[in-house]
Amino acid sequence: KQNGVFTSDVTEIVADGKSAADNGNGLGPGENKVDQTVELLAMAPEKVLINALDAPDLRLAGKKVVQDTLNNVVSFTWKGAPVKLYLNENTDMLTMTDVVKARPNEQFWGIWGDFSEKNYYSFWNLEKGGIRYPQQVDTFYNDQPLRTDTILSIDINSDAPKDAFSIPDKTKVDFAASSKI
Repeated sequence: KQNGVFTSDVTEIVADGKSAADNGNGLGPGENKVDQTVELLAMAPEKVLINALDAPDLRLAGKKVVQDTLNNVVSFTWKGAPVKLYLNENTDMLTMTDVVKARPNEQFWGIWGDFSEKNYYSFWNLEKGGIRYPQQVDTFYNDQPLRTDTILSIDINSDAPKDAFSIPDKTKVDFAASSKI
């Protein structure tokens, strides 16, 4: 807890189908976050509309009021899971994504079968280069609040250090061994 705000001191890396974490004691195999990270990136505001356009079953699914605003709803299937996107009728900005699927590789949620993950996007900001991006994402599992992520600063198209996403071979082996349990 820092200045009354809960923060995480864990660095997680997902690369090459492996997961690693460092909680200050060095990089080691972490909880299997591969599927979770793939979905997070696929459903992120900068990617989800591209995935929708690439889907052969993309269709208009009507209109619905979300957060007291009328939204156009489009639906499609992503990796076998039904997805709905809610687009604010006034701004055309993404209000919410809703993905319904099982998450068998998640430590707690894996036993519950199919459930809804809704992500509400807010505090859209015009970033350098003319890119609009939401500064807050509120995540709900089966309509129950799970977490709120807030972006304090964003640096678009900056160069990452060369080894920022590399996982040592020993950690990859340890991850593979722990994933077989």
